[in-house]
Amino acid sequence: MSWKFGSQTIDSIEQFPEGAFGFIYNITNVTKARQYIGKKQLFNNRSRKISKAYYEKIKKEGADVFKTKDKKKSKKGNPVWIYKRREVKESNWLTYCGSNKQLIEDIAQGDEIVKEIWDIAFSSKELSFLEEEALWMMKVLRYPEAFYNDNIGGRYFSGDLSPSQIKS
Repeated sequence: MSWKFGSQTIDSIEQFPEGAFGFIYNITNVTKARQYIGKKQLFNNRSRKISKAYYEKIKKEGADVFKTKDKKKSKKGNPVWIYKRREVKESNWLTYCGSNKQLIEDIAQGDEIVKEIWDIAFSSKELSFLEEEALWMMKVLRYPEAFYNDNIGGRYFSGDLSPSQIKS
């Protein structure tokens, strides 16, 4: 299922502006009249282990590699190094349907959904800011029947509000 961005249908990474890091989205469950607001990165930065010899070789060639201490194997004053290569891959943004378990269950049961991109971010910090801003502006914690979101930033939860603050 593709994403809507205004009147445009987005179904390819090339349709995003150059330098885009991720986007803020809204998934509406049309069947149950509920929404989920979230953020999604367009690319994943992964790293994989490599040998020390390969690390040295590709580092000379200018590859994006790093070394880190293996805290499980390191002893005080005796670091054990792990050599890694960073890899950037396109995320599963096109098929992504949010991280909320209830939303995922509803989709699996056949509920009709609409996926919309609300905003595009160009850095990790901007992406997090835009998501929290959208959650606060939509007052998701006050309307638990209308939104799947039950917390903001893992810090503020709808269950923390008194019953008089929850709107139906």
